[in-house]
Amino acid sequence: MCGPSAAMKNINNEIQSFSGTMVSEAKTIFGDASSMFNTISNAVGKVIAGGPNQQGWGAGLASSVTAGIVNAAATAGRNIKSALGAAIGAIGGGNVVAPSGAMANVTANALENVEAQKTQQEEQATVANYQQGNANYNEAIAAGEKAPSMLDTANAANANAMGGLKTAETSQQSIDSANNWWQPLVMKGIGAAASLATGGLSNFALGGGEPISGAGIATAAQQSGLAAPIAPDNSAIPNQIS
Repeated sequence: MCGPSAAMKNINNEIQSFSGTMVSEAKTIFGDASSMFNTISNAVGKVIAGGPNQQGWGAGLASSVTAGIVNAAATAGRNIKSALGAAIGAIGGGNVVAPSGAMANVTANALENVEAQKTQQEEQATVANYQQGNANYNEAIAAGEKAPSMLDTANAANANAMGGLKTAETSQQSIDSANNWWQPLVMKGIGAAASLATGGLSNFALGGGEPISGAGIATAAQQSGLAAPIAPDNSAIPNQIS
């Protein structure tokens, strides 16, 4: 075995790249959702703070409605004065004197009706303004309750990104293990050699017997996966002892 295969490396690279893309997209989705959530929360928060008994029209609309009512009443008053004057002046072909104060009384009554209508319209506008405010408040409550659901998509994206990171981590661990395939064998050999050395020396030092023989070392080395030591060739040395 000599490390991960090319196919395994390619797959791991694709997993790491895809995981990075998922994390990047999750960040973008979460950022967009958070921005929208904050915008809506701030908007509905102001309406909710106003309570159910608030005006619903903006200042511009309220002023426009009031001005329309006042101008309509003024126009109606002018038209009434003009019409009554023409009618009274035409009595008897214009040759009959109107009763004293008759025109003034009729005009006053007509203008009172116009003023009453104006007041009624203003009251109706005020009621409509507060009705709109109450409707806005109820809609804000509903929108506020639904606002957290805007983060559902972001939460799902984050969950997928976490799953992708976990897969990427597992894949990388497999690559690392394949790259370091030799470490267990080396550690096993080192452990066996250390055990062999310390065991033989301790046995000899404590008087437990003869030091381990060369044959024993060779056998232990073979069992541990290490190469057996080469025994010296004494046959090549001349025998100097007569």
